Amino acid sequence: MKRCLFIADIMKQRGRFTLLAAVWCGFAVLAPGTSSGKESIITSPHNLSASGGSGKHGIKFDEVRVCVFCHAPHNARPKDTIPAPLWSRDLPSDTKEYTMYHSTTFDTAVTLKSDKPTGASRLCLSCHDGTIALNSYRGRVIVPGGDDIGPASNAPTDDMGPASYMPTDTRYPTWNPRLGGGAGNDFSDNHPISFSYTAGLAAIAQLALPSALPPQIRLELGESLQCISCHDPHNNEFGNFLVMDNNQSGSPLCMACHNGIDWRTSGHYPLQAQDLDGSRTFGCMNCHYTHNAPAPDRLLHSPKGVDNCITSACHNNGTAPVSANVQPVFAMIYRHPVSFYAGDHDAKEVLPAQKLHVECVDCHNPHQANRTNVPLSFPPAINGTLKGVRGVSKDTKAAVIATAEYEICFKCHSGVNAASFRGTPPETPPNRMQAEPDEMRRFDSLNTTSYHPVTAQRRGNGASLLGSYRTDMQRVYCSDCHNSDQSSKATGGTGSNGPHGSQYEHILIAGYDMPVPVTQSPTYQPVFDFNNRYALCFRCHDSNYVMGSSSGFYNSATSTAEHTKHVQERGIPCFACHDPHGVTGMPATVSSHLINFSKDYAYSLALPNPTYIPTATGGSCTVVCHSTGNKTETYTR
Repeated sequence: MKRCLFIADIMKQRGRFTLLAAVWCGFAVLAPGTSSGKESIITSPHNLSASGGSGKHGIKFDEVRVCVFCHAPHNARPKDTIPAPLWSRDLPSDTKEYTMYHSTTFDTAVTLKSDKPTGASRLCLSCHDGTIALNSYRGRVIVPGGDDIGPASNAPTDDMGPASYMPTDTRYPTWNPRLGGGAGNDFSDNHPISFSYTAGLAAIAQLALPSALPPQIRLELGESLQCISCHDPHNNEFGNFLVMDNNQSGSPLCMACHNGIDWRTSGHYPLQAQDLDGSRTFGCMNCHYTHNAPAPDRLLHSPKGVDNCITSACHNNGTAPVSANVQPVFAMIYRHPVSFYAGDHDAKEVLPAQKLHVECVDCHNPHQANRTNVPLSFPPAINGTLKGVRGVSKDTKAAVIATAEYEICFKCHSGVNAASFRGTPPETPPNRMQAEPDEMRRFDSLNTTSYHPVTAQRRGNGASLLGSYRTDMQRVYCSDCHNSDQSSKATGGTGSNGPHGSQYEHILIAGYDMPVPVTQSPTYQPVFDFNNRYALCFRCHDSNYVMGSSSGFYNSATSTAEHTKHVQERGIPCFACHDPHGVTGMPATVSSHLINFSKDYAYSLALPNPTYIPTATGGSCTVVCHSTGNKTETYTR
């Protein structure tokens, strides 16, 4: 203050006491707490003068003026193509190359975007790109005949020695206002700026119309979204110089622009998530960062998708309700291996998938998922947890927003790359005579002799089904079989539903024994616990019917129930003969009754084409495991 008055006195004596001197002194005498508007710059982190030093960084310089760190009443930076209101700082070079934010959804939606920051954002970057020292500014006033009365030194007044202070200075690890990577030119991990926010963009990108934005959000020249659209550098009322309070439930600043389909009815929207604890009530910021995001595309907290879902507060062991806790099942031996992949999923990827991966967002749309109709109960219709997910139509073979559960499964388990998605070690796909990895083809009712009714109604009368299922079960879900053995749909289970993970191979909801014989001519051992070994089958099928005389696999000539003879007395597993999904591309004489022999049981070099031939009253099988000379056994009901 004395210094200011001294300078003012000199200038007055020399007839040069002007508005500048008055403003200069005004800056010096303003005390912290003095407010102009909602909140004064004096009390904000942008006050780097001797009277400042607030905020996370705690930085202040030996400089009595406040506004001079950005503005200069004289000797300001020449105005160029952008508004530069008496700007006291150098700007990033016009020739500097930048990496701006991009993602497939952003790049395809935004047609008017810049390859470098423009407009007011360049002014912000004269501090925040990490290449220009905070105390490097123009507008110093030279008193005629006197000394330079600008900053007394370039050292912050923190007793840590002189330095040209840069925002990347490691002395202040808790404060990082730097945007733009190590060289100050990589903005790919920051919210996009310097693009045209138009009505056309809003219509295709789930954004609010420009005319509907609240007055706090300013578009430069009425069109460009810039740093100042979200930040007011003169007002820190809401922290981080935000123009609105974004700490309220639901992230209102984010939602002022982002108008996502069904977000307000999503289970992740805080007002719909009454069972969430306080740490998970801030909506967008639970998953996204606006600046310096570890996962640049879509600004996620973690490059590994599962780490955005299973955190200390979300979908882990502390999650309520228990049906939302998926962490334990993803630790099972047999699981969708979501922890293997980081950033491989893309919202615009070609379907069926071409790149091997599986991530939570392949099956769930976090902006639309909700708890409606949980668990799945009206096959093939999806429920709320699968809402808004892309899949593949069995009819058009094209990508669609899934309305049937199997369409979501087909995004990976169909097409030319389906074999790549057939499980990870220790799983091994069955060694079948007809080894078709494309599940869309296996369930194709028009080209498949027999199938489980996933994509079409069942063909038979359901005589083998349990009582109520004979009329009610016309269709089934993939997840009726492929599901967590701890899920609420499993016997005695209470956990999360869905094919997340299971103790049983192929992520099955119950036991389905699939032993491979040590030799091709095994010594058969009786199995008396077949109800447990094949509990998966007997969730729907009546074991008394299947194993008894009512089954089509019965030999009246010897009064032999052939299923009992094979499964119970000889210990031959169900999968040795049956392919539970469906058999395609083969004549009815080979593939009726889901017959698709395992080579490990039925095939040999001497018998390369094992066959099953059904008749009106029975049938015959020619397989290597039969002991007769020609390997053929016939049965008649």
